[in-house]
Amino acid sequence: MRQLSLLLAVLSLSWALATTFTALTLEELTQQADLAVFGVVENVAVEARDGEPWTVVTLTVTRPLAGELGESLSLAFYGGVLETGLSVSVVGMPSFTVGAEVLLLAYDAPYYSPIVGFNQGLWRLTELGFVDAQERLLSLNEAGALTLDGEGGDTEAILTALSQLLENR
Repeated sequence: MRQLSLLLAVLSLSWALATTFTALTLEELTQQADLAVFGVVENVAVEARDGEPWTVVTLTVTRPLAGELGESLSLAFYGGVLETGLSVSVVGMPSFTVGAEVLLLAYDAPYYSPIVGFNQGLWRLTELGFVDAQERLLSLNEAGALTLDGEGGDTEAILTALSQLLENR
């Protein structure tokens, strides 16, 4: 009985939540974005909000692309581990590493994930270019239009094309 009680106590401290979402096209991602930014992850911290863990990610804005942005941007994502030991893990929730360069499209409102399409509006800058959660490269096609499944490309050219796409929506 003691072991069962201990097991139930441990299980109650950690929750894993599954997430489903509809795949969005690049046009849909840009249409839904209130904010678009290329920046560097400066801080990742977990804080309690109404007793639940939220991971707050702060970016230094390298290049604002859409929305009202200052020199930094903080976004809150549901989940994380509190000092009390309470842990909430959401499958597919984006995670961030300090120092990483990211391109993101986000909502300007609180959601469990402020990234448009839950995690679809997030690309990490790698040696190959901007890579999304599905390992696709954000690229320019032969006509100079953005595509989600190309071969990468020049960072500045991609940011310029995305900025123009956002302006024309």
